[in-house]
Amino acid sequence: MSHLSPIKSARAASLACLASLAFWGACTTDGGKGEMPIEFVHTSIADSVQVGTVHYASAQDAARGGQPVCRTAVDLVTLRLSDNVDAGLQPIVDSINAYILGCLLQVDPSVGAEEGVRRYTAGHMEEFDTYVRDEFTGTYAYIFGDSTAVVTADDLGGMVWMNCFDYEATSQAWIGRRDSVVCYRFRDERYSGGAHAMRWTTCRTFSLAGGRPLGWRDIFAREADEVLEQLILQRICDYAQVDYEDYPDTFYLFGGAFVTDNILLDRDSVIFHYDPYDVLPYVYGDVEIGFRYEEVEGLMR
Repeated sequence: MSHLSPIKSARAASLACLASLAFWGACTTDGGKGEMPIEFVHTSIADSVQVGTVHYASAQDAARGGQPVCRTAVDLVTLRLSDNVDAGLQPIVDSINAYILGCLLQVDPSVGAEEGVRRYTAGHMEEFDTYVRDEFTGTYAYIFGDSTAVVTADDLGGMVWMNCFDYEATSQAWIGRRDSVVCYRFRDERYSGGAHAMRWTTCRTFSLAGGRPLGWRDIFAREADEVLEQLILQRICDYAQVDYEDYPDTFYLFGGAFVTDNILLDRDSVIFHYDPYDVLPYVYGDVEIGFRYEEVEGLMR
C-alpha cells in the first residue's frame, strides 16, 4: 500500500465541482450531418525525479540502481467542441472539463489541461521528495554532503525499501447511451513498496443536456436500491464463483454489495465499477458489474 496520499487542493476541487453542476442548454448537433459534437483530446506527460544516491550494504542492493526515484506518468482525456457544430454546447464542454481538472486532478480548472497535468505530476514528485526528506532525515542529509549526519541502520534500510515510487494516471472517454452522455473513466495507480500496487478508478457519466455528472439516483428510481443491491450481489457471487448464501461468510471482511455512483451508461449496458477491496479481496482485481438495459429497464427512471 502506498504511503503517499494524493495531493489535495480543496478550494480548486470545490470550485470545479460547483461549476460542473451548472445546467446549460440542451445538446444539439450540426444539422443532421452526422458529426459528433464532442471530440476527445489526450494530454500526456511523463516525468521522474531523482532524490539522491544511497549507500547500499551489498552489491545486490547496489544493482537495484541506488537511487530513490519518483516516476510519474499521466494520460488525461479532456473534451473539445468539434468544428461546425452548435457553439451553444461550449458551456457543456467547459463544465465537464472543469470537473475533470478540478475534481479528478484537483488543480485549478482555469489553467487548462496541459498545465493542469504538469501541476499534478509536479505535486506528486514534490510530495515524494518531502516524504523522503522527512522520513529519512539523516540519510538524506548524508547523501547531500553532510558528513556529520547521523545515519542509522533502520533509516538507511528504509531508504533502500523506498527505492522507487511509481505513479500512473490514465483516463478514457466515450459517447454513451443514445449519444446523450459522456462516459469517463479515470484510473490512478501507485506503488511505493509493499506487496502490490494500489489503484483507484473513478467512473463518471456526464449529461450532455446539462454538463453535470450523474449519480445512480439520477438514473434509477430511489426505491430501486434494495433490488439493485441484490442484483449486484448475485453478479459479484457469480464473478467470485461462490454461492449467494456463502458470500457473507466467505468475504466477511468486506461490507457487501452496495449501489455505487462509480457508474457508466455504455451503449447497451449500465456498468457499476468497484475497486479492489470494495466488495472482494485484492486478488479479484477491479470488479465491473454490467446489466443490459433490458434487464433493468423497469428500475430506471
